[in-house]
Amino acid sequence: KIQEIQSQSISGTIPRSVEIELQGDLVGTACPGDVLSVTGVVQVRGESKGGEDGKRAARLLQLYIEAVSVHSQRNLSNPTLAFTLKDYYAIQEIHASEDVFRLL
Repeated sequence: KIQEIQSQSISGTIPRSVEIELQGDLVGTACPGDVLSVTGVVQVRGESKGGEDGKRAARLLQLYIEAVSVHSQRNLSNPTLAFTLKDYYAIQEIHASEDVFRLL
């Protein structure tokens, strides 16, 4: 479950929240308290309550997001992901090469 950042919510209200479903390699990508950017597909879960003896069943609907990608601000500030000028020149050299597969 994720919720909006309190500084971005309306003063005096409870921050809104929504459930997120993480599958596969996305499981474990976030920790409680992380600031996230989530891309996904909004889905609906339905559940019937009652309906015994021919009575009309009440249908409860719940929205959730089926996550496609999750980006954590914690990971974005990781200094090991920063490129140096030397890295940039190496990437340019590889890009200009006619036979990139020779590097494998």
